[in-house]
Amino acid sequence: MPINFKRIKSRVKKVKAETPRLISVEAVNHFKKSFRDGGFTDDRLSPWKKRKRQNRADKKTKKRRAILVDSGDLRKSIRKRKISPRTIIVGSYGVKYGKFHNRGTGRQTKRQFIGESHKLNLKIRLILHKRFKRALKK
Repeated sequence: MPINFKRIKSRVKKVKAETPRLISVEAVNHFKKSFRDGGFTDDRLSPWKKRKRQNRADKKTKKRRAILVDSGDLRKSIRKRKISPRTIIVGSYGVKYGKFHNRGTGRQTKRQFIGESHKLNLKIRLILHKRFKRALKK
């Protein structure tokens, strides 16, 4: 059976066009998962340090609120900024205090929720492998 190079080329072109968007969605989901997990995952989960004291809302409901979650604005601020075939930028936008939580300060504990992640890189490689393998099938 002859190989149809035009069809393969067309499928590879389609994969190249779709993949940056898929990768950006995977990255946004990975970073938002930090809030559900209560820590950042690089090669493994690094849990955030607990709060020293409860706030008033926690005392009224007798429940412990998730760390870094009050209004949910910080988690919602994680989004795609730029997507192109060569560049994917995902970050926290519109919330000024996000960088202080992510990096920490002299007075504030570092609770990283976004950044370089070995586990995310593995997920991206898997997406690329599956998509291109499927495109290169006869």
